Amino acid sequence: MNLTSNRNGLTLLQKFTIWTAARYLPIWVIGRDFERVLSFFAVPPNNVFKGSDPKILCDYVVSSTKKPWFMRDRRCLRQGLLAMRFLRKAGCSPVLRFGIDTGSLSAERLSAHCWVEMDGDPIMNTQMDDMIVIYEAQ
Repeated sequence: MNLTSNRNGLTLLQKFTIWTAARYLPIWVIGRDFERVLSFFAVPPNNVFKGSDPKILCDYVVSSTKKPWFMRDRRCLRQGLLAMRFLRKAGCSPVLRFGIDTGSLSAERLSAHCWVEMDGDPIMNTQMDDMIVIYEAQ
């Protein structure tokens, strides 16, 4: 068994770490305020992920969250937090942006979304039409 890399460019340790965090995150966010939830990705680069391809990391985050038993209606937040955590561990400088659909401002329930950008380009999810950015975290 090769622990250094496999056909998709991630090591088994990297895949296991992302997969485990994807399961742990929905439980970890319960009862935490917004600032504490954002601290989930406040991690320094580390040797396990340093130099990893950002696109491959994001692709694996998506595949690790395909069945959202928890955080079902907040998939973009779950994926965004996970992507931010592992992109930062890889030594990247991503930005997590939060937006509100302007069309939902007069509705009973606001429609919100978040996505991750690097160098001004979306890498995890994308900004939806008619979204205005209300918050960003680095």
